[in-house]
Amino acid sequence: EQCESPTFSVKSHTTKDARLTAETAASVEITVKCKNAKGRTGPLYADINGYIIPCGQSSKNLEKYYISLAGTHKQVPQGKYTIKLYDVESYSILRKARNEEAAKSVKAFGEVDFHHSGVSTGPWIQSEFFAAVLFIGVWWFSYVNPLFQSPQVTSNDSISNGLMLLNKIELGNIIQLFRVETGKEMALQRLQKIHDQSLSSDAMENQIN
Repeated sequence: EQCESPTFSVKSHTTKDARLTAETAASVEITVKCKNAKGRTGPLYADINGYIIPCGQSSKNLEKYYISLAGTHKQVPQGKYTIKLYDVESYSILRKARNEEAAKSVKAFGEVDFHHSGVSTGPWIQSEFFAAVLFIGVWWFSYVNPLFQSPQVTSNDSISNGLMLLNKIELGNIIQLFRVETGKEMALQRLQKIHDQSLSSDAMENQIN
């Protein structure tokens, strides 16, 4: 039974990323519903910008038809596309048309539209993802690398190390000075002892004489 007052619903998928392919592809799924429950559409043909291609029909659901097209990114630019659908009868009349005016006068079985949002040629990495990776990288390097410590901490460490070095030098000088002074004191004590012994010897000699 012939399909009466058909209605159409469309689902489409198109290429969105131009960095991985040189062509834009589009896949369109068309579901046809007939007003009369027993109506059947049979084979359909699609006219897209003057190019006529047969529609694929689902073997499990005869109401579903599929159209695929591809072209360079320039040939399939962003925008709205209108597809004229012809059944066997209208397609036969279209083929017999001898000129463009005659072809335009042929009534199509139906028309559907789909929208191509265009392809992206932007960066490989999304800006949000790049910012997150950058933040994690900076945090990690600041955690494991002492060069990323705050200037205040580095300055305090330098001052502390400097004071420790000065204290060591000062202590060494004191020890050295103590050793020198101790040596001098011992030498003086020895000289004083020798001097006392000398005086004692002179006194004994005077008594004997």
